[in-house]
Amino acid sequence: MRVPTDKVSFTKHTQESSQTPKEQKKDKVASNIFSVHNTSVSLKEKLKLPNISSVELSLPKKISELISSKKENNISKAVTNIKNNTDSVSLSKNDCYTSNIEDKASKIISECMRRNVINSAYTNMLTKSHKYNIMADKPNINGLEEMKQISRQNLTNLRESLFKLSNKEMAFLDSVLSAKLRATHASDTALVNENNIVTINAKKNLANKEVPLPVRNITSRDITHPVDDEFISFLLEPGAGGKKTINSSGAYIYSFDIKQPAFEQTSYMRLHHSSDIMKADPKQYIRGLSKEAYALLQKRDFNEDGLIFFGNDMRPGLGLYLIHKLREIPYKDREKILSMKSEKEIVKVINGVLRAEIRTPRHFFSKDYTTGLADGRGGFLTPEKTDNKRYMASKVKNDYKALIHGSENIKNNPKIVLSAVKQNGKAIMLASDNLKDNKDIIQAAVKATGKSLELVPDKYKDDKNVVLAAVRQAGGALEFASERLKNDRDVVLAAVKKDGDALRYASERLRDDKDITLTAVQSKGYILSHASARLKDDKDIVLAAVQSYGYSMQYVSERLKDDEDV
Repeated sequence: MRVPTDKVSFTKHTQESSQTPKEQKKDKVASNIFSVHNTSVSLKEKLKLPNISSVELSLPKKISELISSKKENNISKAVTNIKNNTDSVSLSKNDCYTSNIEDKASKIISECMRRNVINSAYTNMLTKSHKYNIMADKPNINGLEEMKQISRQNLTNLRESLFKLSNKEMAFLDSVLSAKLRATHASDTALVNENNIVTINAKKNLANKEVPLPVRNITSRDITHPVDDEFISFLLEPGAGGKKTINSSGAYIYSFDIKQPAFEQTSYMRLHHSSDIMKADPKQYIRGLSKEAYALLQKRDFNEDGLIFFGNDMRPGLGLYLIHKLREIPYKDREKILSMKSEKEIVKVINGVLRAEIRTPRHFFSKDYTTGLADGRGGFLTPEKTDNKRYMASKVKNDYKALIHGSENIKNNPKIVLSAVKQNGKAIMLASDNLKDNKDIIQAAVKATGKSLELVPDKYKDDKNVVLAAVRQAGGALEFASERLKNDRDVVLAAVKKDGDALRYASERLRDDKDITLTAVQSKGYILSHASARLKDDKDIVLAAVQSYGYSMQYVSERLKDDEDV
């Protein structure tokens, strides 16, 4: 909804956004978007969050009313009273009336439980997260309310720092406030259920449901700080959305309008993405600026806690921050950007200055979405052509990841699958069951990516030619070889020649082989720790190890630790 700048003022006291009756009917939750009357007006006003349904605000009270109905402490009696309509339960006038009071009670209880889950996620984030443990000394806070307060304060600080806006800044702000904004989520899994609803769960939810996660999706930070897995991450996109496939690690791109309750009432936005990979690139989107301007626009703010905005604060926070950034660049560059007012131009400015991230606690559901099939090269596949041999062969040749969207016929096409695994051996996961058992395909896969040996049938892990091809590409592939081949001297020697660390996967017999161990420690001295006790007392082995890695002395035998040559 567009909110003209002449309808909201910056005053000393907080005012709510003005809406016409027609706008209110269309959007029940008042927008927290604002604007400016003129250049001389002050920016010291504090923003209020938009009105939240009184049902939400009074959920605990409603539960109390249900439990204590007719002064009975027994919940079942209270529910019975509700069923019989002998006790009146007063619901908020904002609720939609229904004749079934039991349904109302159930809805209130469900909303209360959901609110408690959301509050718990924010409490953990603010008190335990490695990034935002700014309230670690206050473990009993109401996380949701604290997050809202942080957001309000951040808006206040931005407004006070700007103080006055020029006419051009007001016009630019108005354009940002009225721009279309969408949230994009990327996944390698199709997330649409049988009811055509997109269902996204945070990693913690999946763990609670005992849904396995691919190891490649779990980092050491996740293991150390599991609280960070309570949120689902979206990429903020201005305009139509779903365009940033090149920055998204997923085959399916889901895009949502941020004007829906999940974002307006429970989510927050970081104006700089938490991933260092997701950096803004003003040169890519905004042409004709000075080198100084590009450098200043790309620079990330030191205090990123001040760039967090909750719910309906997201849009005004975005607009004010952009003006804040523009004031840092040379006048000529600033005037050039402020003159950009069309939706297409605003999209370029937002994309060029920010890589904003929206995070939603625990779970997300939506019927209103668009879906794109990423082709791995920053574009999209045409869904109707995913069974077209020539079309898919071309797409897979450009990037193996396109194979994930291929039809069963495409995934069973040897030439197309061979093209994919030659780029990345792990693409064998996308092949048909028939081709996963094809030796030529497997041989090509392990030659390209040795560790794809993990993904092949067990009989090929005991095939010497296949395993040799794998360890020659990646010594560590020895980990996935059969026990018989881990005891094969040719295989193990080939592995340690490629990567000395592979010695750790060799059989006990071959870890006592002097030639193999010497080859290993010459490149990776620390691997002496996996050598046999006899070789840890071998002077040639030990000298080679400590020359490669001085700290390997800790693994040397007691006798050689006293040897002057060592």
